[in-house]
Amino acid sequence: MLWPVVGAEFAMTEPVPSSQGPGVGAPRGGPLWRVPKDWIPSLDIGPLTVESMSAPPTLREEWPVFDWAGETARRVGTLVHAELQAMDVASSDEPSIRAREAQFRRWLALHGVPADRLQEAASRVVEALVAVHRDPRGRWILQKAREDVREHALSGDLEGEVARVVFDRSFIDDQGVRWVIDYKTSQHIGGGLEEFLDREVERYRSQLQRYALLAKRLGPEPVHLGLYFPLMRAWREWPA
Repeated sequence: MLWPVVGAEFAMTEPVPSSQGPGVGAPRGGPLWRVPKDWIPSLDIGPLTVESMSAPPTLREEWPVFDWAGETARRVGTLVHAELQAMDVASSDEPSIRAREAQFRRWLALHGVPADRLQEAASRVVEALVAVHRDPRGRWILQKAREDVREHALSGDLEGEVARVVFDRSFIDDQGVRWVIDYKTSQHIGGGLEEFLDREVERYRSQLQRYALLAKRLGPEPVHLGLYFPLMRAWREWPA
């Protein structure tokens, strides 16, 4: 269907003889140079010896090292995030969560987690979900409520542009406050947890503010924003 319109753009010209060497006409004009069929690149690599063949490549130390630890953490976070979208704290319990460890391990394996990291990764998923189940804040976030939505997509006009957002969790509590909560599967090991959480709030503040601008159009309720860190059972909140 396109060819009658654009075919001329791809038409090859007739072969054009060149005084500088063999060549054929190129689509956009000028010669298209080709090396002879018997051409072999000259590589001065020196004689092959036992020493030269066993020496480590000099460029290898410049290759980036793939961070399996970071990639595994990301997969763990993705799975925990997905499980929280489906978790019903009223009907689930710790034994049922732990019974799914083999299922979590299979999911992680299918998504590229190396075999030597599978057990640890699956255990972290289980412990994170159990911790949320035990956490009063986690249970409050996941309880049934008014205008209860999870993984809720919205689109709307923000400053003349169409914004598309997804609320991890949103509901109206008993006090008439509309909550918009984002899950963050960040982890922090060592001291300075409060400082770390404060930095995460500043890091995601503008993102959640965009969420709030759309959430305010859903009803007259005041909007509060929250960040929940399920792997650490940590929480930060502020009014929009």
